[in-house]
Amino acid sequence: MLLSIKQMNSNDLPEINKTRPSLEVRRAVTLALTHSLLEAQGILSPEEAKQIEIHRLKSGKPFLKSPQRLKQTLPSISISHSGSWVGCLLFDKKTPSGLDIEDMTLKRPYQKLSEYAFSEEENQFVSETGQLGFYQLWTAKEAIAKCHGKGLRYALHINLGFQLKHSLSNPVTTTNIKDDSYHLYQHLIDDTLIVTLATKSSSDFDILSGQHKPPYCLHHITF
Repeated sequence: MLLSIKQMNSNDLPEINKTRPSLEVRRAVTLALTHSLLEAQGILSPEEAKQIEIHRLKSGKPFLKSPQRLKQTLPSISISHSGSWVGCLLFDKKTPSGLDIEDMTLKRPYQKLSEYAFSEEENQFVSETGQLGFYQLWTAKEAIAKCHGKGLRYALHINLGFQLKHSLSNPVTTTNIKDDSYHLYQHLIDDTLIVTLATKSSSDFDILSGQHKPPYCLHHITF
């Protein structure tokens, strides 16, 4: 597992609209981060990593594709972007996982969104915790949706209530949903960017204790 924070300027990217990160920019950065993670983890050599492409199913779910001559089994990938931030998570295909990030400096009517999308108990949580509490819930639902593969509509019906009250101080929070459970890791960067990972296996987060770094790669796009 690897945390990598890099800064890339527009000279490293294709011709783009420099007023805001376009879809082209986000995908270019995500591909670069993916290549970096595959190489750093020793999954592929630098030359092999450069040959990996990110494709998407009709649902929009991303997956890694390699030339037929490469026999190496590739991990699954989860991607998230918010504002000028892009994040990607690589994980074992046997353990569904999901990543979501949100830039809290972006102005959104979070109270109205909360009233529209969340349960009464979750709205009480947002009322007590404000914008941060909203994004704790929102990113958790997004990450669970990607982990489960059923989409955000499924996750919005999950009542997390006050289960995330201590998620930023505890290494891992386990949420129990009907007959299912998810293990969540939430981290706040510079008090502005919230990162949430969801997985079905708590053992995937063992490395998060002690001096180890979270298993995601973050990149801030600047022009």
